[in-house]
Amino acid sequence: MALEQNEYERRYADLTERYNTIKADYDKISEQIESKKAQRELFKGFIRALEKQGALVEEFDEGLWSSLVQEVVVKSKDDILFIFKNGFKIKTR
Repeated sequence: MALEQNEYERRYADLTERYNTIKADYDKISEQIESKKAQRELFKGFIRALEKQGALVEEFDEGLWSSLVQEVVVKSKDDILFIFKNGFKIKTR
């Protein structure tokens, strides 16, 4: 009977470990999904701001730039991060 108890405890521990691993993976994926949803909403806001311009922007518009862009971080000519006022970020590489 002691063997059966040890086997039960081992199986329970294995199942608990598997559950915790799967739950951690699920939580991580859920967090990524929520982050993507938030990015999508920021991007929609960015698109709406551009659509308010009415016409296609064909040349640099300082007013538009100032109203949308918070900062630009340049690490190298190939590594640039644009941070917009609504929190949206675009990175080049």
